[in-house]
Amino acid sequence: MKETKTCIDNNRIANELVMNARAFTLAALAWLALSPLAAHAETVAKSDAESLVASKRAADMSYRDLMQILGRSLTWIQSGIVLENK
Repeated sequence: MKETKTCIDNNRIANELVMNARAFTLAALAWLALSPLAAHAETVAKSDAESLVASKRAADMSYRDLMQILGRSLTWIQSGIVLENK
């Protein structure tokens, strides 16, 4: 009985190693396929960021108004986290 259990455990470990190798291979292939896209996306993001900065305009709010908005946002985020963790 103990030999059978050991054999089953060894088979389970071997199956997990094969699955991990497959997952690693898929991840490596996906990375190789997407690497050129990531470089292109970085270039696009840089130009988008530059155009965003160029299009900025002055805000009609004080620093206090900004901090109040950020405080409310933080409260909403924390409330959402608490609700999700219930």
